[in-house]
Amino acid sequence: MVTGAQTAIVELAKSLAQTRRDAAHAEALYKACYEAFLADNALIVNARDLWREYLAKAETALREAAVAAYNASGEKHLAPGVEVKVGSSMAYDPAAALAWAKAHTVALSLDKKAFESIAPSSCPELVQVSEKPTANIATDLDKFYAEATPTEGPA
Repeated sequence: MVTGAQTAIVELAKSLAQTRRDAAHAEALYKACYEAFLADNALIVNARDLWREYLAKAETALREAAVAAYNASGEKHLAPGVEVKVGSSMAYDPAAALAWAKAHTVALSLDKKAFESIAPSSCPELVQVSEKPTANIATDLDKFYAEATPTEGPA
């Protein structure tokens, strides 16, 4: 027996299938128009690409020169709009760092993914397992609801 809820779900699935078809059609139109634009404007697009390349090279040259000037002088404010900021980074042996953290009981964090995979069987008193329903929708709803009538567009 088909319930009202099942009927509503079938109608929503049909609607989603149609919307996916319409979106795919719109995407195909967009792609065709975009490709035509690129072909019609190849000179402009190529010029833009060249200028982007020139810009990247100019920025790299200025950054490298600024860092070299800072390394030579220690001066951070090199020119209007050009300054060097100094950050820090660390390198360490992760195993040694973990051993130190355990010995000092600081800087420890729980590996949530690992804990959640073993906790239900290893320490069930610590966890409460609940179920959360999640709807999965077939990628290709046309297998179930093939009605090829394009709609006007999003409402």
